[in-house]
Amino acid sequence: MTIFIKRSFFKLFIIGIFFIIPFNIYSVDEVLIINSFHSMYDWTSSITESFIKSVSADFSDVEFHVEYMDTKFIQTEEYYRQLYELYSLKYKHIKFNLIMASDDNAFKFLLKYGDILFSGVPVVFCGVSSFSASMLENYSHYTGILEDISIKETIDVALHLFPETRFIFSVADSSFTAQSNIDRVRKLEMRYYPRYNFLYSATNSLSIVMEEIRELPDNSIILYLGFIKDLVGGHYNVQTVEEDISEIAPVALFSCWDFTLDHGSVGGMITNGAMQGESAGAMAVEVLSGKLPSEIPVSKISPNKYMFDKKMLDKFDLNISDLPEDSIVINNPGSFYTENKKIILLALGFVIFQSLIILFLLYNVIQRKKAQKALAYSDAKIKSNNSLLQSIINSPPDINILSVDKNYCYTFFNNTHRDGMKRVWGCDIEIGHCLLDYLEGTYRTFVENIYERTLNGETVSKTTKLTRLDGSISHHINYSNPIYNEKKEIEGLTVYAVNITKRKVAEEAIQKSLEEKEILLKEIHHRVKNNLQIISSMLNLQIDKIGNLDDRMLFLESMNRIGTIALIHELLYNSEDLSSIDMKVYFSDLVSHIYNTIGRPDKQIKSVLKMEEIFLDINIAVPIGLISNELLTNCVKHAFSGIKNPEIIITMHIENNNSLYFKIEDNGSGFAELYNFKKPDTLGFELVSALTNQINGDYKIENEGNGLGFIFHVPLP
Repeated sequence: MTIFIKRSFFKLFIIGIFFIIPFNIYSVDEVLIINSFHSMYDWTSSITESFIKSVSADFSDVEFHVEYMDTKFIQTEEYYRQLYELYSLKYKHIKFNLIMASDDNAFKFLLKYGDILFSGVPVVFCGVSSFSASMLENYSHYTGILEDISIKETIDVALHLFPETRFIFSVADSSFTAQSNIDRVRKLEMRYYPRYNFLYSATNSLSIVMEEIRELPDNSIILYLGFIKDLVGGHYNVQTVEEDISEIAPVALFSCWDFTLDHGSVGGMITNGAMQGESAGAMAVEVLSGKLPSEIPVSKISPNKYMFDKKMLDKFDLNISDLPEDSIVINNPGSFYTENKKIILLALGFVIFQSLIILFLLYNVIQRKKAQKALAYSDAKIKSNNSLLQSIINSPPDINILSVDKNYCYTFFNNTHRDGMKRVWGCDIEIGHCLLDYLEGTYRTFVENIYERTLNGETVSKTTKLTRLDGSISHHINYSNPIYNEKKEIEGLTVYAVNITKRKVAEEAIQKSLEEKEILLKEIHHRVKNNLQIISSMLNLQIDKIGNLDDRMLFLESMNRIGTIALIHELLYNSEDLSSIDMKVYFSDLVSHIYNTIGRPDKQIKSVLKMEEIFLDINIAVPIGLISNELLTNCVKHAFSGIKNPEIIITMHIENNNSLYFKIEDNGSGFAELYNFKKPDTLGFELVSALTNQINGDYKIENEGNGLGFIFHVPLP
């Protein structure tokens, strides 16, 4: 009997709980919140949190999507267009039941793009200050609440708290909003004239504003109307500016926005983000409950409240009793919670108890809805990804993509490979059929070898040449890679074959053109050399008619110079590299040429070449050859009078990878001590100086001891 009574009591208790608990389930699915500013902006976060809280109190099964446009410092049309593209892509598959827009930029964005992005979706806005009824002329599905700051009420409460005040100093930057607030203050001046004087900050620089604040008289108050950017390009955080002002100011600071509290402002009649969000949330509940937005008039009265900071009240010895009735005081130790802690905890416990029962009862419904949404989304995502993958794979017309299993049977191929097999082998391939069965001869063996290596874990790259049915040739680069399963076992391979026929044809054409140009260039060098030899031969014929020995020597020197140049072209003609000359070979031939032309049979001169393998461009090689010709000719003619074992040493190497070291020295009798090297009086030395300057080089002459040495330094490109 006792057990029966206990069970009956338990059943009655559960039934009673069901009747007590409000058991409303709404079918609202999606709500989008678009904020004008960034998520860390206190005003924006307050609106968002209070709106979600207000709606969730009546509709527990709402999924909120929150966007932050971040237009505090960027408001270009291009940026708005990119936001439109982003939202169009992001939300094209979501049907929203309601959109909430906070502040002017989000509101105006929806006026321009909303009906394109979210056709017919009801919109509730808040925090909008620039508004006219004409804006909603064609937008019957819009309603909301306006934002307006209470400047006069803030001034009045500041003068009430500081009755000795005679100066009201307004701080604002050069932005449109701040200057609009300044204009509103100017219109109020006559209400307070002549007892109060209104002063305004210079907006060219924040540092100047700070200096003005430091110099304020004690019977002043500061009215903060917004300072984010100055005329010299500096950007400032609202709270940081207020904290800096409060720190240096000798008087109290008042403001009109809730995000300025707790940062140095005493307070005022405050525009409150939480109240804006709460009011917008109440309108949203009406719309979600079935009421049309056109039936809800736009609220033009901003829900502002007197709010103050207890820390700043204490700083200026102000009492809470002096504040207007129903004022909200932050940072107040004697808060509502501390005074009613027990009642709040009891109420919270009861709410938690109810919430647990609600969660228990709604768990299956919510899970089922989530599962259905997830399944639908997953199916749509898979279909979308498959379509995208197919599009990507079939897009390149010159890339064959295929995969086979361990038995070489097709598991996939793209359209390019299918068409290519038709053109080359004349066959229609199918999934599941062995690829090797479609191939013939040595190419089948070639492919089988590559695939066998790939199935052993090797990545293989090979170039192939194929003859199509129409007789044309095609070239491909084939890349084959093994396919691994989740157990790291090879279960097949993929092949990417890139058609490089056009590239091959172009390379062959370029190579043929280069060979033709090389033959032509060699022919030019050969003809230049022949023409120079003809000139030299003509001079040689003329020598026989010259009786004067000095004149004959001038002709011989000219012939040597021509021969020096001709020797360059002869080396280029016989060289495989038409762009550079082997200087070691060149000097060996040059020395022999000079000895054969002006050397004396009775006096053998030993020549020593201390040269690295150096290849020079013709533009440098010709001047160096002419310089060497002048010096070697002069040496052979004049240096070895009375010398028993004449010797010429030629040294050449590269210094520091960018400079040519070049030296010609002999063991002859040298120059007379009084000879002026800086002002030569012979054509030979004039040529040496001119040619050295031509290649941007420099030289010096060693005339100490036996012999003479010419040392050159030439910069290399």
